[in-house]
Amino acid sequence: MAIGWPARARSLVLAVTLGAAAAQAQTIPGTAARVNGVEISNFRLERHFDDYVKNKGRNITKMINPKVYKKLKREALDQLIEKEVVWQEAQRRNIVVKPEEVTAALKELESKHKSRDDFLRRIELAGFDEKSYAEYIKREIAIQRCLETAFVPPAVTDAEIHDYYAANPDKFTRPERMRARHVLIKVEAGADAPKREAARGRIDQVLARAGKGEDFAALARQYSEDSSAAEGGDLGFFARGQMVPEFDAAAFQLKPGEVSGVVTTIYGFHVIKAEERDAGGLVPEAEVRERVRTAMEQFKRDQAVKEGVQALRQSAKVEVLVRLED
Repeated sequence: MAIGWPARARSLVLAVTLGAAAAQAQTIPGTAARVNGVEISNFRLERHFDDYVKNKGRNITKMINPKVYKKLKREALDQLIEKEVVWQEAQRRNIVVKPEEVTAALKELESKHKSRDDFLRRIELAGFDEKSYAEYIKREIAIQRCLETAFVPPAVTDAEIHDYYAANPDKFTRPERMRARHVLIKVEAGADAPKREAARGRIDQVLARAGKGEDFAALARQYSEDSSAAEGGDLGFFARGQMVPEFDAAAFQLKPGEVSGVVTTIYGFHVIKAEERDAGGLVPEAEVRERVRTAMEQFKRDQAVKEGVQALRQSAKVEVLVRLED
């Protein structure tokens, strides 16, 4: 089983590149493998290998270890073999791809090029004309649909969600957090003494008015030079360590409703008002249930595809005709 292919299969058609598609042109002789008698050419393998390596962030020209090179090439060949067995299964299931679906996919791929002429030149260099490339895309859509419909996992149950939640409390523990507002008077790095004194004077005025009970959100909207000013200085919830150290230390000393003194950070002068505190701890199961369900459904889908493709491959007659192992 090629590493990671089932997950990528969910967006298979959109991942099609003309580099990989060029494998259809038979300019490198020989056969890399056969799947139930259907040949996978050496040329197709070479072009797919180029894309496979690039997707892994590797550079073929810098590979000095022949074992690594052969391992990656075998993984690329395994992907082609898997796509072939799924394509054959799609044919067996009589999966139909409508012409308008092919047209939509082609338009999306064409939109990624500078012009239609550029797109046509690229597919021509890849060994296609418009008709043969449309057939190639039709096949890719059929493979995608087969993966989506042939290997359907069992539904995730509430009991499974509960068991996972109970067994993994560390994944559902929320750190201590607080919600605060602030007013910021900016001071640029390297500002001279008069500019710092002027900024300090403005923040002192804000502090004095907040101390008299004026609405802090209104003060922030009027005076703050931070992007949060429009929201009354509201920073939302944040955990310890998310803010710069001076701000963090001052904020977490406050109780809800309390206002800090002037706090100096690299951004300038702040006055902070604490709004809410959240002691953290274990998040209730009901709060995370649907998020866990979504993650478990995705995991089951990936496993079902992996196992289904593996079963198809095991039942197929696969002949690897190139030596990619020591």
